[in-house]
Amino acid sequence: GSEPYHDWYLITDTGLASAKTQAAGAFGSVSINLQARSQEAQNLLSSTPITTGYTGQGLQNKLLAPAKGGLQLIDARGTKLGQTDVANGQASVTLNALPAPGAVRLAFDGDATSSYQVNFRKITPADDVRLNLTYGDFSGPMQLQNQQLQLGSAQQLQVIRTDSGSGRVDFGVSQGNTNVSLARQAQGASQANLRADQLFSTNGWQSSEGQAQGGGGSALVAAGAWRPTAVLDGHELTLASLDLAANGVQASFAAGRPDDPSDDVVASFGLPSTGSAVQTSASVLTVRRLSAMANGLALYPSDPVTGAVTDANGTSWLPQQSGYLPVALAAAQRQGVVLRHQQLPGFGETKQFSSLPLTLSQTYGALLLVDDKESDLIGSYAAANPNQTVQCLSLIAPSRGISFAFEDKRPWQSSDNDFNDLSCTLTAALPSVSL
Repeated sequence: GSEPYHDWYLITDTGLASAKTQAAGAFGSVSINLQARSQEAQNLLSSTPITTGYTGQGLQNKLLAPAKGGLQLIDARGTKLGQTDVANGQASVTLNALPAPGAVRLAFDGDATSSYQVNFRKITPADDVRLNLTYGDFSGPMQLQNQQLQLGSAQQLQVIRTDSGSGRVDFGVSQGNTNVSLARQAQGASQANLRADQLFSTNGWQSSEGQAQGGGGSALVAAGAWRPTAVLDGHELTLASLDLAANGVQASFAAGRPDDPSDDVVASFGLPSTGSAVQTSASVLTVRRLSAMANGLALYPSDPVTGAVTDANGTSWLPQQSGYLPVALAAAQRQGVVLRHQQLPGFGETKQFSSLPLTLSQTYGALLLVDDKESDLIGSYAAANPNQTVQCLSLIAPSRGISFAFEDKRPWQSSDNDFNDLSCTLTAALPSVSL
């Protein structure tokens, strides 16, 4: 008449049950709940009685989630973003860096000793337990559809070649029988030129000093659907991929085998403003410096379509109008977003600004104050610069806000063309998360 004796022991993979974000520091924090990874293991844990005679307390309790163990978050480049200890299946990690584009993976030490009933295995990056973070849902006046750029209105479209391949390339956009040339005979970049992914490493971006970007140019492009084009040595290349951010598109063209991206011709088709986001959270501006000059930086509200800025009297100025740059600086001063060189990081250093009066739903243009002089301005809008020179590179990093970088010397000033003198990333302080 006694109760039958039963005993069991479960070894289960550990998975992610849920995650949510909070504002903390410059890059936010992530609260995580762990559980058994498979539905079958979850069902067994919830429905199977504990071993006959166990008290259901302490080690004699079955656990639905690990009770302890160290946990880390690791980005797509392998950078450790933060670590903490799990307590009763829960953990909160404050991020110490902006994650590289791509999924963030979990690493967990495992918990084999908190219960006689269940062993929660460790999680390694190879297990691909991941979450996705988005630092602002930014958009701009350009969208992608069917491998084409969709412009809702006429735009001054800029292009800079960023691959280090040989040969010279003509870049443009095409719409039926209409072709618009953006750059002719654009040479390749140096081997160690600044790339978007380098912005998300501790010091990878520093190695780009003196490493030139490729050739570039700009032109006014009408509204409509446009296919990016690249012609190398008289042969039009096949468009392989397009990656969109609010301030531009990275286009890759197959110069060799279509399945081998190593020899692709790559270019940034950029828009010269920040784009805007739907988020209402605070913003964070990250600035990196690789210039010997004591430059300043300013951001000013600009029209998302035309780049127009409004002066103190309510008059609208377009980038191509003489006097636009001083009016833009005055607008930045009224906005309170002028950073003088004393406020910016030192050479080879990075600094975050989390209390600037920036509104993510507003589009901004950017100015470089050369040697911190208000009389010597470089604009993100090429149309506002002498000879309409492109001095600002859009760095395409999906889900990681808006990134751009300035070259502080004009082509006739012995420029090294490395476009890294001041590089900036604008993000939402509170990222969103999905599993």
